[in-house]
Amino acid sequence: LQTTLTRSETPFFVSRMFDETLNLLLDAQDYFTYQGPEDQRGAGVVEKIVYSSEMSRITLRLSCVMAWLLARRAESAGEISREEATEKFRLSFHEICLKEMPEMHHVLPPMVCALLE
Repeated sequence: LQTTLTRSETPFFVSRMFDETLNLLLDAQDYFTYQGPEDQRGAGVVEKIVYSSEMSRITLRLSCVMAWLLARRAESAGEISREEATEKFRLSFHEICLKEMPEMHHVLPPMVCALLE
């Protein structure tokens, strides 16, 4: 993907994805701050562990994407080289972030499932 984008295309691409990722981060923060505690009231130990694990995966997913986008923004602004952006700011943690566990969805509140998707 990186090699197919020209400098003139990168800012728009990065800007739209940055806005979308930021909105997802804000949605996640709002949920985990305000609705999450209510959803966890009365949950059992296993449900709370699954919830905490998935909350961490959501945060990790969004943090990785945000770091990648900020590197792309810095690259398009000429603050770092393409090589530096590619080497130091990769989308990582694929095995954790992209792992699908549909069997856990019966334990998780609907909003957590929506954020995971």
